[in-house]
Amino acid sequence: MAHSSISDARSSQGLRVKIVALMLHVRWQNVVGLAISQYVAAVMLFNDVSEWQQTLSEGKLHGLIFSVAFLVAGGYLINNFYDREKDRINRPIRTAIESNIRKSSVLYGYLAFTLTGSLLALLVSGRAFLYYSAYAFLLWAYSHKFKRITLLGNLVATLLVVVPFFGLLLYYHVQRPVVVYYGFFYSWLFFMRESVKDIRYYKGDMLLTYQTVPVVFGLRRAIAFLRAYAFVGMLISLGLFALSVHDVLSAFALLIFVFFVVIWFRFRGSRAVKWAPSIHTVLRVFLILGILVLPLLR
Repeated sequence: MAHSSISDARSSQGLRVKIVALMLHVRWQNVVGLAISQYVAAVMLFNDVSEWQQTLSEGKLHGLIFSVAFLVAGGYLINNFYDREKDRINRPIRTAIESNIRKSSVLYGYLAFTLTGSLLALLVSGRAFLYYSAYAFLLWAYSHKFKRITLLGNLVATLLVVVPFFGLLLYYHVQRPVVVYYGFFYSWLFFMRESVKDIRYYKGDMLLTYQTVPVVFGLRRAIAFLRAYAFVGMLISLGLFALSVHDVLSAFALLIFVFFVVIWFRFRGSRAVKWAPSIHTVLRVFLILGILVLPLLR
């Protein structure tokens, strides 16, 4: 009896560990955040807020959002499938937990999530199926090939972030310039984050010969490139400030402008590598704030 109880306890504990590992694999917080941002955009940006109940009663909207959620979760799985060795170097503790799920199970999970997401898009429409099937292919191609190609990896990663947003733009036939421009602005923030991440995880990329900008051109040039990106970001931020019709959105644009100015003047030399984790974190916070200000684009 005691032996059976111990065995059941171990089995239960093993199951909990696998569940935690799966949640880490699919980056559940990112998937949930993406779904919430799409609902916020649909209710408060693309429709009248007072008609939120009608908006949320649209079955096709839920189909699109859940399709993206499953596809993105699958994208994280296949990304981890290819990147496990790299992550052992850059994120050893997290990878140790994720390793409780075998690579073959990760691959099967990817196929299940991707198939489910594609079928949900098919239930919405044929065009949605084609659009999101192309998205699913890009998620796989990024993990398998593109992320290892200098600069192209960061550009494709940025594209993958904004594809769901533009999917809703197409669904609601939105053509407002400020909304489209904001998509470009948000994309640049994400591109900056990916560029900083390359500098932050330079060691793991170099050991596994990933062709990132710091590995191919060296840290000094990568830092110079990042400062150039920051200068472009300053101009883009000023453009958003000029288009803004809300004080909070204007303040957000100016905050990002100041942040890019700081990078332009201070992110240089040997200290830049030490600052990369902090800058990476700040950019992640700005990306979250960028979702919260979506309703102000009306």
